[in-house]
Amino acid sequence: TVQWRGEPVELRPSATGPVARSLLCTHWGCPLQWEAARRRYLCPCHGGEFDDAGRPVAGPPNRPLASVPVEVAGGEAVLGLR
Repeated sequence: TVQWRGEPVELRPSATGPVARSLLCTHWGCPLQWEAARRRYLCPCHGGEFDDAGRPVAGPPNRPLASVPVEVAGGEAVLGLR
């Protein structure tokens, strides 16, 4: 997890290169908390839950977590270039 433009962003590897997504709830923008035992992101504000792919699975959120553009430049992941 890193900070980008003042918000928490998760940076993960994938088969096609790094991917990044916001860790703010798509309902009201509250910071999410990862619960490893359930493999869910939980929103403390209104009980929203997202699965490990960022899709809403419970509570008021109806949109998946927002993607953040990421590219590899000089061997480092750089957010926000696209």
